[in-house]
Amino acid sequence: MEQRTFLDWFKRSFLPKAVRQAGPKLLIFDGHSSHISVELVQEARANNVHLLCLPAHTTHLLQPLDVAVFSTVKREWREQLKGFFRTNM
Repeated sequence: MEQRTFLDWFKRSFLPKAVRQAGPKLLIFDGHSSHISVELVQEARANNVHLLCLPAHTTHLLQPLDVAVFSTVKREWREQLKGFFRTNM
């Protein structure tokens, strides 16, 4: 994901829902450099959102859903793609 795409998601999807809730908010996300920008930090501060960046490329170790749920989905998706490419390429 590019910085612009992440910032767009933050502004259009996250903020409209987050600002409905009173008090500070916390957004936990992968600290990959493509997610972090000056504009993101400025928007977060302006909207009382605290940013917690996990170390880049470690979410598979630090997030239980990545290990228990998404790894299965990713594995199945890869198999589906391999089958598609074998058949259609």
